[in-house]
Amino acid sequence: MKLLVFDVGGTEIKYSVIDEGLNMEDSSYFPTPKTPEEDKENKAIVDKDYVRFLDSLVEVYHRFEASVDGIAMSLPGFIDVKNGRQCGGGAIQGIINRDIAEDLSKRCGCPVRIANDAKCAAMAEKVYGNLKDCGNAGVFIIGTGVGGGLIINGEVLNGDHFTAGELSFIRMNVNEPWDDRENTMGDVCSTTGLLNLYRAKKQLHKDAELSGRDFFEKYHENEPEAIECLKVFCNHVAQAILNLSFILDLDRVAVGGGISRQSALIDGIKSELNDLWEKTGLVKDSGMKQVEIVPCKYLNEANQIGALCYYIKEQ
Repeated sequence: MKLLVFDVGGTEIKYSVIDEGLNMEDSSYFPTPKTPEEDKENKAIVDKDYVRFLDSLVEVYHRFEASVDGIAMSLPGFIDVKNGRQCGGGAIQGIINRDIAEDLSKRCGCPVRIANDAKCAAMAEKVYGNLKDCGNAGVFIIGTGVGGGLIINGEVLNGDHFTAGELSFIRMNVNEPWDDRENTMGDVCSTTGLLNLYRAKKQLHKDAELSGRDFFEKYHENEPEAIECLKVFCNHVAQAILNLSFILDLDRVAVGGGISRQSALIDGIKSELNDLWEKTGLVKDSGMKQVEIVPCKYLNEANQIGALCYYIKEQ
């Protein structure tokens, strides 16, 4: 079986033809059709942008329809996998509250199955990657926000309302106002959070142009401010993962996202988690198992591989 697999992101839509042996062909991408910020309350424009979104997928499908058996798709937001519906959330206004699988299937004349992007990453790691042998585990995807996927009793957890693992919404400090977005895990434990720490440390403007690549260049030049900021950031991530492990009895957490390619990040999170564990004397002495930290096996292709897995599972 071969599938056309889309990974829909806020900036671009990646696609590949993939078979069950994970052989990937004809990989490419195109810009995500999106509604401009100023038009997000204009239903007529949003509806047109949804049609543009479907049109872009159909155009790609027609190039491969003779060689594929169906379409699998990874999407942001709260996804009802069984019914193929985007039920809310995510930053792409035009696709929110849409029966995407049904609408695209009608246009293309083939089966279509969709799933949440972070849960696809968790599925990829569970079926083929570094969480294969785990009963309870998670993925912690560090990007513009934080993506989360939870594996409980060997199954990726979706939840009755399709919001299990939405880590970005979790508050990190009870002493800060609830409506302070800078207090959320999505801000504190994301690449955004790391770069904000560095801007503050260097006394840069809060909107100063800066990328993860820029930051790690400074880190590898042994700049003291970058070294200190990464340590603080890794401590924040370690606290978040440790709290999740206390709640869910996790065996292992796989850390992903663009900056997870940096071994200094993974090593830093492990080191900070070990230090925190040593400080939690009552927990440590109780015999509780410490959660293991590993990098994700799959990075750029994780969502596509997970979408393929969901398609096969839901057949």
